[in-house]
Amino acid sequence: MDRQIIRPEGKDVKVYCAAGDVLIVRLEATPGTGYSWIVENKPTNSSLITESPRFVPFHEGSKPGSLEEQEIEFRVDSEGSGLIRLAYCRPWEGYCHPVKTIEISLLANRSEPKV
Repeated sequence: MDRQIIRPEGKDVKVYCAAGDVLIVRLEATPGTGYSWIVENKPTNSSLITESPRFVPFHEGSKPGSLEEQEIEFRVDSEGSGLIRLAYCRPWEGYCHPVKTIEISLLANRSEPKV
């Protein structure tokens, strides 16, 4: 079992894992504004480990309200592929009107294609 940490850049990202791996997605967030990342979609071959938002300061001594990283953890349960869709919104407002979205293609038990 490996732990893979990614910080997606851009809207569409591909990640290659193996069954049993833990995928940790770290995204910039400013929780003091009420915004956080939510999971809109996850592949059937994965489980969500993080049930509530977990925030990590970018550096020690960060001031309240400053930019942080939000961690979302998934366990890859089996082979296969699927889409993780994350939305940055104010979930407490009821309906999520995302200001940003990210899609991560999760490819389990496949090696990265050779070019």
